[in-house]
Amino acid sequence: VSIKINGEDGKDLEEIEGGEGNEEGEGVKIMEEFSIDAYPTLLFLDPNRKLLKKVVGAMEAEDLLERAKGVISPETTKLYQLNARFDKGERNKPFLIDLLTEKINEGENLEVVVNEYLRLNPVLNLEDKNDFMVFGIMEKDFNHPLVMAFLNEPEKYFELYGNLALEQLQSI
Repeated sequence: VSIKINGEDGKDLEEIEGGEGNEEGEGVKIMEEFSIDAYPTLLFLDPNRKLLKKVVGAMEAEDLLERAKGVISPETTKLYQLNARFDKGERNKPFLIDLLTEKINEGENLEVVVNEYLRLNPVLNLEDKNDFMVFGIMEKDFNHPLVMAFLNEPEKYFELYGNLALEQLQSI
């Protein structure tokens, strides 16, 4: 079922509420139910209306087909396979970075993997690209030594990481 929730012309929801495919404000209800806050958003639901996958943003048809295949056969996805390896105990640093990257790409929760990375690598080196990525994900305490090191020499990290460093500065 396809329901037009927000028009490409940028009209507000109130203006199109009750429009074709959006009878009696159904689009607004769906937006609230599935926390839709961006256009386009594609929802994969089971017959009982349980959310299986939420895809936000425009993408090439090939990428969209891969996402759909992942809903039908999740065991074929990279994330599923990485999670299986994690569940079996794999914990090397490159693997954890690969898993974190895939979870970020799929909008998955990162907490367990970040905590495991920090448990195995308790001293992060902000000059290491992977450690800097984890630093960017972890909770920020203004008094944390890494935050203080970053704030003391932001230009050093801007030179190393460009916009990524700027994003970190804005998140603190």
